[in-house]
Amino acid sequence: MDAPFELTSDELEVISSNFKKSVPTAYIESIEEGKLVVRTKGFGGVWFLVEFSIEDNKVVSMYIDPENHGQSYEYGNNYDHSNGDPIYDFPGTMVGNPDWEGMNVAGATITSNAIKAAYKFALEYVAQKGGN
Repeated sequence: MDAPFELTSDELEVISSNFKKSVPTAYIESIEEGKLVVRTKGFGGVWFLVEFSIEDNKVVSMYIDPENHGQSYEYGNNYDHSNGDPIYDFPGTMVGNPDWEGMNVAGATITSNAIKAAYKFALEYVAQKGGN
């Protein structure tokens, strides 16, 4: 009988790192005429929906239902609401902002990044449709 298959700690780290890269953090949930819905992973690993209105192959608005955001809306214990709230702040300021990739709310970084991932999907979708 052959010896059991064993991996070194370095080999395990490479496999783990590659697995983490392949796990999606956002994906398109649905596409309808004038509406794109992206599901994205927020704080605590909870998935929530970000809805985009599309007109003339452009993203014209973003909406996040706080109720749909669920547990991830609670953030962590270190979150200071005086820093803002990406669930409420980003939909009105991200769309059309050339600096959207740099947007972040201190203490709500995971949710900020989740919303940015969803917006990136929306931009890529309209770019494939010939928009900008």
